Amino acid sequence: MGKQSRLPSGRAHRLFKLGKIAGGVATSVLGNQLERRWRGEKTTPLESLLTPANMSRVAEQLSQMRGAAMKLGQLMSMEGGNILPRELSALLASLRNSAHSMTSDELHSVLIEELGTDWRDQFAIFNEHPLAAASIGQVHHAIDLSGQQIALKVQYPGVADSIDSDIDNAVSLVRLGQILPSAVDLEQLVAIAKAQLHSEADYLLEAKRLKSYARRIADEQGLHVPDVFSQLTTQRILAMTYLPGSSVDSFADSADDALRNWLIERLISLTVKELFVWGQVQSDPNFANFLYDTEKHSIGLVDFGAVIRLSAEQMAHLKTLLLALVREDITAINDPAFALGYIQSEDPFNYRMAVIDLLKTAAEPAQTQGPYAFASSDLPQRMAEKLYLLRKRDDYQRIPPAQMLFLHRKLAGMFMLASRLRARVDVHAIIQQTLHDA
Repeated sequence: MGKQSRLPSGRAHRLFKLGKIAGGVATSVLGNQLERRWRGEKTTPLESLLTPANMSRVAEQLSQMRGAAMKLGQLMSMEGGNILPRELSALLASLRNSAHSMTSDELHSVLIEELGTDWRDQFAIFNEHPLAAASIGQVHHAIDLSGQQIALKVQYPGVADSIDSDIDNAVSLVRLGQILPSAVDLEQLVAIAKAQLHSEADYLLEAKRLKSYARRIADEQGLHVPDVFSQLTTQRILAMTYLPGSSVDSFADSADDALRNWLIERLISLTVKELFVWGQVQSDPNFANFLYDTEKHSIGLVDFGAVIRLSAEQMAHLKTLLLALVREDITAINDPAFALGYIQSEDPFNYRMAVIDLLKTAAEPAQTQGPYAFASSDLPQRMAEKLYLLRKRDDYQRIPPAQMLFLHRKLAGMFMLASRLRARVDVHAIIQQTLHDA
C-alpha cells in the first residue's frame, strides 16, 4: 500500500493547502523561466508550468489532500484532450489510485463513530492495511464471525463536509492560474461534480445502488456484484462481499484471444444496456472496478458511487442519435444532438457540422460491421486532432453538457480497456442485438 498521512481538515486549512500548491507551482514556474532565459532558451509560462517537478508536486499534494480536491482533478481529466494541455491531463488522470491512506487513529475514529467502541468484536479478522485508497475512502479486507469475507469501504473523516468548499476553492485557483481558457464555462460541470461527490459520499445510497444493480444483472451470464452486509453498513462505511479476482486489464498479456475478446464483449454489452435499456450508468471506468475471477469465469463489478441516471427522454434521444450515427444520416443526427445539448440553435453552421462530424467519428466502432480491432485503431488520435482544430482554429471553447461528459468518460474508458486487451469485438452486432431485445 502507498503512503499514509493525516487528512487535512477544515475549510481554511484545506484552502491553505491548495494555496500552498498553487504558490509552490508559481514559484517554480518563475524560477524555471528565469533559468532558461539565462541560458538563452525561449520558454512560455505553460511550458514552465508543465515540468516533471511541478506535476509530481501537484500529484503528491492532491493525493495527500484526497476528497473533492483530488476528485475534481480526476473529473477534469475527462476533458483533458479537449481543453487541458496533454501533460496536465495525464497528471490528473494519474490521481485515480494514488491517494494516501488514513492514519491508524483516523481509521479507528471512523470505525468507532460508525460501528461503536466494540467494532472489533464484529470481526474475526480485520486487516488494517487497506487494499486500496481513493479520493473519498479506502477499502479493507475483513472476515466476520461466520467466516464470510468482507470488503469494508471506510470513508475519510470530514471528507463529505469539505466537498463544496474544496471544489469552489480549486476552481478559483484554476481560474486565477489561467489554466483553462477564459471562455470555458465550468458552472454546470462544477454543479454536477458537487452533486455526484455528495452522492458518492453517501454509502447508504451506494448500498441501494448495489442491490438495484444486482437485480438488473440477475440473468446476465458472467457478471456479478457483491452482496451488501446491511448490519455493518452506515453513511460512512459500506460492507460488501469480498470478490476474488484481478483487474481485467491484468490479463492483457496472459490471456488468449478468446478470453480477452469475451471480457470486452461482456463489458460493452453491459455498457449498451446501461445506456439504452436501464438508464443507470456506472460512470467510473477505472479498470480496477472490473475483477475477473478465473475459477468462476465471471466479472465482478464493484464501486457504484459514480452512477449517472438517465431519464426516459434522454435514453430515447441517445438511442435516436446512435442509430442515426450508425446509418451516418446527417439529417437525423441534428435533432437528437440538439436535444442532448451538443449543439445549440445559435451555433454557426460550420460549428454544428464540426460537432456532428465529431460524433460520427466517435461512433466508428458502432458503425463497423464485423469485429473492430481496438488496439490498431487510430480513433483517439483522430478525435484529438478534430477537437484541437475545433478549439484552436475556430476558437470555440464550449464543452458538452456535464452529464454527457460523464458518459464520455465511461465510453472512453471502455475503448481504452479494449485497446489494452487488444480485443476484436463486433460492437455493431452487440448494439443491434441489445436494442432488438429491448
